[in-house]
Amino acid sequence: MHQAVGSDRRLEDDTLSRCEWDQLERIYALLEDFYATTMVNEGHRRAFLHDWFPSLHVLLNEIDTQHKSFERERGYEALAKSCAAAWAKCEKYYVGCDEAPLIYAATMLCPWYKLAWFEQEWTDKSQLEWVSNVRGYVEKLWQTEYKPHQVKPTFKGAASPTLAARDSPFARHAEAKRLKLAHSSTSVDELTAYLALDPLDEDSVDPIQYWLDRRFQFPNLSKLAFDALAIPPMADDNERSFSSARDLVTYRRNRLKDDIIGASECLHNWYGRPQSNTVQKEKIGIVHD
Repeated sequence: MHQAVGSDRRLEDDTLSRCEWDQLERIYALLEDFYATTMVNEGHRRAFLHDWFPSLHVLLNEIDTQHKSFERERGYEALAKSCAAAWAKCEKYYVGCDEAPLIYAATMLCPWYKLAWFEQEWTDKSQLEWVSNVRGYVEKLWQTEYKPHQVKPTFKGAASPTLAARDSPFARHAEAKRLKLAHSSTSVDELTAYLALDPLDEDSVDPIQYWLDRRFQFPNLSKLAFDALAIPPMADDNERSFSSARDLVTYRRNRLKDDIIGASECLHNWYGRPQSNTVQKEKIGIVHD
């Protein structure tokens, strides 16, 4: 038999070297970090926006560790460049948080993170300034969007018009006391009071329940917390809903209206796939051997 052109290669020429096997193993390990970061931040796993910074921080540390390791070894130049590109992409999202202070707010309003997470993780000289900037971004968001603006009473002349209109001296004293109590209750800034509290243990508190229990203590700050907690760190649920709706409206179901499609997608997202009759009967205890 005559060998075809280009078929003079031996099988041994296509085998992987020990270095190439090592590269594949380390690529697999790094991809597992990306996979874990993705799964941790998916919405259906009860992920909140305050998980975004810690997850990205862990991923950046792993990329940096592998990048330094690849740079020290020969034959790993291509992988070192890939790590540098991955780092630059993640850093772009990291720096972009300055334009979305709600991400900072979500981390600070998490009862076990607060500002302590930034102070603990951002310890480099180039990062120390970031901590004060983070607090400034959140305070600006709090003051402009959520903090109620106090309207100070204005007085014309020597006495208040309200007090001057009262004839009873006791009524004037009661009015003065009431105004003083109202002033003292609104003088404490809610964000400052919250940050002054010690962080709690992560296993002992649920973030949503925490702010539900304190919605009367921090009535305005809790609104900011609920808005931040309502944002998922990833949009995978929305993408799954689009894919599920595409599978729902088939050729034989092309006359479904938008209300039925919306209701079906909501039920599917909230409760998952419908269970079989056997599973449902087992749950209520009517299936016998």
